[in-house]
Amino acid sequence: MSLEARMREKLMIGLSPTRLDVVNESHLHAGHASSPGTGESHFRVLIVAEAFAGSSVEALVLGGEPGAASALKMAYAAWTKGTAAMLLAIRATARATSPSCSRARSSTRACCRTPSAMRPR
Repeated sequence: MSLEARMREKLMIGLSPTRLDVVNESHLHAGHASSPGTGESHFRVLIVAEAFAGSSVEALVLGGEPGAASALKMAYAAWTKGTAAMLLAIRATARATSPSCSRARSSTRACCRTPSAMRPR
């Protein structure tokens, strides 16, 4: 059974949708570094189901043209990864220029500790 068929079956059983579209768009990503080359790596799914009624789930249509979702993912990754990189650079600068941090690298002073938001989860 193909991945598309398995996805369709599980969604039908789990959500009993009134509309379900599963479109294999893997051909649009062929040759990309992250593509496994199986022909079953990228799908566009549209689900209309009573299970979502009254919930906070909001469907956003990004447009029908190929690449619309990729542009959103790229912008989000740039924002999140860029922010983390910037915070690390700021922290490194603070450590390198702060007299208290250069005197006692193992200190528990605030400038030398890793902020909780930056610690591995």
